[in-house]
Amino acid sequence: MSSEESVSLNIFWIIFKRYLPLILIITVLFTLAGVALAFALPKSYVASARVNITPIVSDPFNPTRSASGLLDVTTEEAMASSWIVAKRATEELGDDMHVMTMRQNTEVRADINATTVSISYHAPSESEARAVADALATAYLDFRQEQADSRKARISDQLEDRIESLRPVFNAASGEAKPVVQDQIATIERQLNQLALIDTNGGSVLNPASETGVFSEPSKKLFVAGGGVTGLFAGCVAAFACHRFSRKIRDHNDLQLVGFPALLPTITAPAASHDRVAAHELDLFRTLRERVLNSSPTVRNLLLLDLGNLGLASRLGPQIAAAFAHTSQRVELLVLAPAAEDFPWGLEPYDFRIEQETTDAVFYSSAVLKELSLVVAKPDSNGLAPDPVVTNFVRERMVETDETITRIVSLPRGSFESSKFSAARLADAVVILVPFKATLKSEVKRFGELVADLKKPVLAVFGVRMAKGSRARHMKAEAKQRASSGVERMDSMKEVSTR
Repeated sequence: MSSEESVSLNIFWIIFKRYLPLILIITVLFTLAGVALAFALPKSYVASARVNITPIVSDPFNPTRSASGLLDVTTEEAMASSWIVAKRATEELGDDMHVMTMRQNTEVRADINATTVSISYHAPSESEARAVADALATAYLDFRQEQADSRKARISDQLEDRIESLRPVFNAASGEAKPVVQDQIATIERQLNQLALIDTNGGSVLNPASETGVFSEPSKKLFVAGGGVTGLFAGCVAAFACHRFSRKIRDHNDLQLVGFPALLPTITAPAASHDRVAAHELDLFRTLRERVLNSSPTVRNLLLLDLGNLGLASRLGPQIAAAFAHTSQRVELLVLAPAAEDFPWGLEPYDFRIEQETTDAVFYSSAVLKELSLVVAKPDSNGLAPDPVVTNFVRERMVETDETITRIVSLPRGSFESSKFSAARLADAVVILVPFKATLKSEVKRFGELVADLKKPVLAVFGVRMAKGSRARHMKAEAKQRASSGVERMDSMKEVSTR
């Protein structure tokens, strides 16, 4: 199996598993529809009579062709389902059944390469189906024999008339003419003898309908099975349609399908600022740290890129920075021009205090982890900076050559694409945060291509599962509530520093 075929099967399996509930629901609905239809449709019984027809030939002793080769299947089927045969069957039954009704309910099938014909009839009762099927079989065979007898008699009369017309000629002939006329009469007499040997029997009934089984329509099993199969097919079509028109990343499988697989397991974003990082997520951040430390060339600027624009960098930045600071290496969390609601979460355990404030940024240091510092860059206020987020201060900060510091750069929510591009260009490596059910597939593809064009290594792609109750709409409302608390927290850190 080629790699392309393996990928195609994997995609099919991913879609099938994801939309399995939808497929099962549609399958069950179609199956129930099949059951309802099977009970709703009027019941019909089908009885069949099987006959063996005799080929009517002028030379019955000629073995050059088989009996089945002397029959025209299409002609026999048309004859058995003809109006005249149905008419005779109704006369035999003596019922008030209409000929056209009988023909509509009759089905004839002649076996290829054989001399047998099956005549089936659909009726509301078993007795009627059997009686009409047998009547049709008998009428069909009788009609064949009558047609053959009629043609045989007509030819015989023509030959005898010819002989009678030649006798006066024979009596009046003389000399050499007389034997010639005699030979003509003898030839016609031989033809009459051959004609007498022709068997005009139409055939015989092999399996009368009265002695064979009768089955009913519609078949409940067939309807249920058909409904189930149709539902399964419709469910798969619906699943692929949903996948085709789904615009957002839902899980790791979607990341794989857009060609950007998650490089680390899923993490859960905190729902509130006081939530602490879970043990398994702390292990993931430590794994990321080791990847950064093991990178070559050395990574000094690590960009946290939130493709969902939900402010995840401000939620996870302090946790990731703290994991780096535990190695006794200096770590700086550089937060680019945040709004109040994007001020970093989870700072309380590290007791940040203001050290310095300039026109470009505010500098904080941690009283708990001395290796951890926080720099909050101020946005451009006069419109003279090359970018409203990635200001000249940020650019100068990211190009510093201090190899003792690992800088983790956090973009605010709603950053322009140019800001993301600028930050990615200046960074040494990228960590991509993909919040599930809040990130467009097109966004992931676009920034995957951007990072590839910049030739920046992607050290981790975190698929982020939002905490219960903190989907996009909740987060937007939550951001408004946090705006004032962000300002208060900044003011409180200033007060602590002043003391």
